[in-house]
Amino acid sequence: MANSSMGSWPSVGPPTTTSSRQKVTVSPSFISGRGGGGGSSSSGIGQIRHDAAPPTQLQAAASLFAHRRIIPTSSALPLLSVLSPVLFLLLRSILSILSGGYPFLTALLSLSAILYVKSSIRQYAPNDEKRDDALEKSRGRLPLLATLVVGLSFRFVVGPALCFIAAGGTSSSTYGPPSVTLVSLTLAPTLMAVGCRLAVGTAALSFAVVCRYIGWFSIMRGSAIPLRPNPIDMTISALKQRFSSVASFLDAITVPDPTHRNTVTYNGNNSSRAPSRIYGPSSTFNTNRSHEAVALGGRYMHPPLPIWLPQIFWHALAGAIFANVAASHLLPTHAGSEASFGLLLICSITSILTLLLTVLSDGSSHELKTQTFSESLSGTLSVWDTFVSLTVRTLATMQKANLIPYLVLLPTIITIVLFCVGDDTMATPASNDPSGGSVALLSRTYTAFVSAIISFFAAFFISTYLVLSDTLIRRALAAPGLDIDRLLLLLPRNAAADSKTAPFVAEDLIIQSVIWGCGGSGGNYCGSIVKNLAAARLGRDTGPAYSATFDLEEEEVRRNDAAIETVADSMLPSRPPPLIGAGLLEGDVLRLALLETLGGGGQSVGISDDENVLDEVQQFLGIRTRYYIALRKRLLVSEEALARKSRAIQQPLVVPLVRALCAYAGGLGEALLRSCDGQTRQRCIAPSLPPGATTCAELAILAAARLVAMNKKDAATGSGVRCRHSWISLMIPSVLHSAERLRRGVLRYAQNQMDRAGAANLEGDLGNFVAVNCPDLRRLLIVCDEAAVLVLRAVKEETGSRDIEVKVHSVCRTWLSGL
Repeated sequence: MANSSMGSWPSVGPPTTTSSRQKVTVSPSFISGRGGGGGSSSSGIGQIRHDAAPPTQLQAAASLFAHRRIIPTSSALPLLSVLSPVLFLLLRSILSILSGGYPFLTALLSLSAILYVKSSIRQYAPNDEKRDDALEKSRGRLPLLATLVVGLSFRFVVGPALCFIAAGGTSSSTYGPPSVTLVSLTLAPTLMAVGCRLAVGTAALSFAVVCRYIGWFSIMRGSAIPLRPNPIDMTISALKQRFSSVASFLDAITVPDPTHRNTVTYNGNNSSRAPSRIYGPSSTFNTNRSHEAVALGGRYMHPPLPIWLPQIFWHALAGAIFANVAASHLLPTHAGSEASFGLLLICSITSILTLLLTVLSDGSSHELKTQTFSESLSGTLSVWDTFVSLTVRTLATMQKANLIPYLVLLPTIITIVLFCVGDDTMATPASNDPSGGSVALLSRTYTAFVSAIISFFAAFFISTYLVLSDTLIRRALAAPGLDIDRLLLLLPRNAAADSKTAPFVAEDLIIQSVIWGCGGSGGNYCGSIVKNLAAARLGRDTGPAYSATFDLEEEEVRRNDAAIETVADSMLPSRPPPLIGAGLLEGDVLRLALLETLGGGGQSVGISDDENVLDEVQQFLGIRTRYYIALRKRLLVSEEALARKSRAIQQPLVVPLVRALCAYAGGLGEALLRSCDGQTRQRCIAPSLPPGATTCAELAILAAARLVAMNKKDAATGSGVRCRHSWISLMIPSVLHSAERLRRGVLRYAQNQMDRAGAANLEGDLGNFVAVNCPDLRRLLIVCDEAAVLVLRAVKEETGSRDIEVKVHSVCRTWLSGL
């Protein structure tokens, strides 16, 4: 990689402190104590190796986390297909022994009794509290009690009465219940065979769904960076712009191509800025990129064609396996190869259509929308509520994709076509039997009709199963509640690792996951970003951009601004992204889960009424206990490391974590500013901001603000280590700058979306457009304001003064004044 791409970073070397005016010499280290490359500005950053692939620990953690959630979820339905016959026979046997030979009537009356009792409780309960208490108590006891009462009633009352009536009331020897010891298992082989065939067919369908998420040709993503348009989309957009009217067509053939003439240039260089106390974000970049066009992202908006072809093959194969193994046995016995081939064709095409219409049709379904699932799963749902939720979401997905008409028309059309072009020798009347041809034609028509009905149900089952499996996997991946420390314990130990290497801690995993997520395929500068963020101090730079001495707060601001610029570079690489790649989704879902543990449960969730608040800090933050414990653990781990005093500069482990969170949030805002400006100059299709990027930015800036605010509250109450308070307090301007940069980038992106939609004259207000058309952007803007207010409130409560002053640049100060 080019060394100049990291030119805005101050070098890592011997630092100087203005507070004591004493020179302190240290060797840079990782957050977990590992040594890093250091030296002067001429031999420091430029010689750091830039790894294109994520670290081994990060890959192992991402793979373990994703596979532990995807594979069990996808295996649940096939396993249920095998166990269903066994459970059915076992339950029927128990009910038959209990009721004396009336298992189905017992089950029906027991269910009716349960529903009647629950409805009576809801109707006659004196108040809501007693109603809820009665329903909670009846959840486990009522089904068991109703089954026992109904079963024993059939065995000792209804059964003997029916036997007496059947005997005519004359023979007393037949009085009594039937002697039933074990239920006849004559249907057991048939049921087990059906269950096994269904399990094999559903396993093939589940495998096709799993291939969407893991493997070299996976299409599902949870991208945390802006997405660039596909080449075909850019070509179509350019043609529409050039041939939309006569005037544009004449301009296209008479005016030179603006993409070749209007290259984006940047005047100036970061290294030529004069030193200042606290400076704002600059619009100038390195001069070595002055003749390069602005890149539009490290990933494509839509999965490219080389990825779709294997997916289509897997789904067609899965549909064919289901047709041969499970559905073909339902055809009439006299059905020939025509019906079997039609069923095979219908099942394969249905599987392909379901993939295309539910994932590819709208161009955004391949990006995980985690915010909705995380909030819906935050509460406690019963089994019935979960079943209803999954059913409603599955049907809504099928209706949105308009699958139902295809499921009706496809079997009908294929059956009619095969009937018309099929073998009609059976319908030809014999010379000695004039009515034989009519009978054969009627039989063939009946077989085709039955095959069409079976094909319709098979197609509906395949489509519903694929959508349901996809919904289950999406919910499993988006489910909150990851324990970072427990995940690290499950990682395999590298036997070849150096014994002197410090252990891989949770802060390492979070930082690497966030920073490596900034690159489209692993990142160009991710290794250098991590090392510069983890360095305890920055050294003296011999260039003119930095003065001989500067205080620690200014150093953190400079480091944050440099990290924002480099993260934006990594999000917007100049080279096209790779078409295929393994491990992209695994890293995406791990990043979302890690950030959710620290930044989840915003103001929209808050603290529930029945939840116990641990202390006043949790009450101040307004978050649930799970998130508060995760944040508190990160601070306590930092204090434990500080107590060892194993390094010359006692940097808390949480400090590089806050730097990484600020760098990602601010870098996303800077990337949006650059990409939208480049799109305006080059007149090309605008980049896209996926749901995963808005969710990650929201969680990152909230997590950084909470850690800083919690540190300030601890300082006000006198708890914690003083060194930790001082280090994290230096990050206050960086958090505010990153929130402001993110907010400005989101507003610029929203303005770009409004201009492209032609809604400027209709809406007249950017705020109205965002509120109506961009709910994700609206939530992200609100989170930026909440993060800034949280930090300012913490600073205000610590100082105790009404007027607080935080050293920020002029643009950020203007924004903070309006809060």
